[in-house]
Amino acid sequence: MKPKGKGKGKGKIALPPPLIALLKLQKEAQQVEREAAGERWQEWDLVWCMPDGNPLDAGDDWDEWKEILKEADIDKDARVHDARHTAATLHSNRAWTSAWSRPSLATPN
Repeated sequence: MKPKGKGKGKGKIALPPPLIALLKLQKEAQQVEREAAGERWQEWDLVWCMPDGNPLDAGDDWDEWKEILKEADIDKDARVHDARHTAATLHSNRAWTSAWSRPSLATPN
C-alpha cells in the first residue's frame, strides 16, 4: 500500500493481514453510505468520514478518543499519536508482527 503524502517521496507501508481485512470492510461500509447519500455525497477520498462523505469533525473525534481512554482507565492525557507508538512497541515484541511492524514505521523510501 502506498500512502498519500505531501512530500516528494511516497513510501510503502506494510499492513498486517487483520488490518487489511478491516480496511476492506470499512471500504464496503463506506460504499453503502455513498449509495445511500446519492447526490449529497462529497468525495474527499477519506477512509473514515461522515455519512455524506465529508471529513469527521476533529472535535468529535477528540471527544471520542478521550472517552476511549476513560473507558480503558487510562489517566494519562494521551494523544492519538501516542497510541501509534505504543502499538508499535507492543507489536515489535510479537513474532507474528515483526515482519511488518518495522517497515510500517519507517520514513518513506
